[in-house]
Amino acid sequence: MAVLPLSTLKRDAVPLESLAQELTEDLSAALALRPGLAVIDAPMVRAAMARAQGDLLRASEILAVRYVVSGGLRVVAEGRVRLTLNLVSGVDALYLWGVQTEF
Repeated sequence: MAVLPLSTLKRDAVPLESLAQELTEDLSAALALRPGLAVIDAPMVRAAMARAQGDLLRASEILAVRYVVSGGLRVVAEGRVRLTLNLVSGVDALYLWGVQTEF
């Protein structure tokens, strides 16, 4: 499994960028604790996404993963942030699961 870096909207990027990086790392670490679930290292994921020019299916092929977690952070109201996560098939790019939460 690969966890893509969480995206932020350009208008929200500065205050959310470090939070997005931290949440990406936390999510990767939490998933890696699950028995039988292998999670690709974040620098390798970033390198594969750059090499694939952002193409999720190509990056999945480069990393040899079947599943990819993608998502993002955005400001939805004063002091409120929405986190969106999606589990996507690395074989056909179909969304398998998704969740949104605000904090």
